[in-house]
Amino acid sequence: MKRQFLTTLAIVLVTMALTPGAPLLAEVESPDPNEGIVTQQALTKGTRICVSAAVKYAAPGRGGRQTVYVRVTDSSGRGLAGASVRVIVHQSNGARWLWAPATNAAGYSTCSFPVGGSAAGYTVLVEVIARWQGCQAKAHTSYVSCG
Repeated sequence: MKRQFLTTLAIVLVTMALTPGAPLLAEVESPDPNEGIVTQQALTKGTRICVSAAVKYAAPGRGGRQTVYVRVTDSSGRGLAGASVRVIVHQSNGARWLWAPATNAAGYSTCSFPVGGSAAGYTVLVEVIARWQGCQAKAHTSYVSCG
C-alpha cells in the first residue's frame, strides 16, 4: 500500500515539475453534459468543470486538525453551487474517505478532519473529487505529517 502511494505521489510530483506554473487542478469533460438537474448555471455541451484544493496547514501539529479548502468552477471561472465533494486522505496507515458539504453559491466548500498518526516527515496526499450535473473533476494537495 505504501509503495503504491509513493508511486502515485511521485507521478503527481513529476507531472507538476514538468509543467511549470500549472495549477493543482484537473478538468474532465462529461460524457453527457445534459445529465443532472438543470439550473440557471446549466452547462452547455462541451463545458468542463474545474476543482482546486488547498490545505490550511502545510505541517499540522500532532493530534491537531487539518482543513481542506475546495472551489468548484465552470470553465469560465464561475463558482458552481451544489457540487458534491469527496475528500480522500492518503495517510501512511491507509486512506480515509470523507464527504465535504456541497459547494455554496460561490462554489466553495471546506472539510476538516483529525490529523492521523503518520510518521514525522510523511507526505500525506489529499485527493478531492467534485461532481456537478454529470461532470467530474479531481485535484490534489498535500501536507507533511509532524508525527
